[in-house]
Amino acid sequence: MMVLGGGSCALCICLGAAGMNEQKKQADLAKTSAATVQIGDFLGSYRTNEVGADNKYKGQWVVISGGRTGQIKKDILDKPYLTVGTSGSFEIPQVQCFLTDTAKAGTLKPGDAVTVRGRVDGLMMNVLVRECEIVQESPTPAEISQDKICAQLRAALGEGRCDEKRRLELMRDGSPWLRAGGMCLSTAAEYDGAKNGFLTAVKNGLGTLTLTMVESKNPLCFGFVVSADPVPNEMRSKIQGVFDTL
Repeated sequence: MMVLGGGSCALCICLGAAGMNEQKKQADLAKTSAATVQIGDFLGSYRTNEVGADNKYKGQWVVISGGRTGQIKKDILDKPYLTVGTSGSFEIPQVQCFLTDTAKAGTLKPGDAVTVRGRVDGLMMNVLVRECEIVQESPTPAEISQDKICAQLRAALGEGRCDEKRRLELMRDGSPWLRAGGMCLSTAAEYDGAKNGFLTAVKNGLGTLTLTMVESKNPLCFGFVVSADPVPNEMRSKIQGVFDTL
């Protein structure tokens, strides 16, 4: 009887350990397969409808991309966190990311581009994200030069040259039929000024050409295509892909 009892306990321990291993496996899977959401969309969901946002995100692992570092501090329990927003003025709410590892956070400064992953815990002034980690330190928009954008467009399309104005130029019958490029700025104010100035300058000289603006997932970057003929859908998708990864 005692032997059987001991065996039963051993069996319970084994089953318990197996269950814990399975739970850890499922948790790791949820973490590594976390869906990616742009920070503007994520915060906009909570700003518009907290109940709906909780239904979609609370308790879920997410990767929040396209953010800009705000404060890097410790709370009253001495737990390190950083806030992440879109770089908008007086932005409420922001993401409050409670860090599991402070090594990368120690190298950040306010305004740096950052992507984080964590488990959403709902809204309390800010949107709280637990078990949070920095998974990518993106270059700041100001470090993404027009030369780099042109080179990426050329690589994506597999043709053309970067002209003196750092735009990709495609030729047809000896004349340029398409020019594409973009800009990334340091602040929202600089972005607005550059984009408005660009639109004014280009529209005044378009003539029979067509201007198409290209949105970027990076909130401080924009792209453009000026063409003499309609741009094929495949080429349009490749151009959009470049700006989606800035």
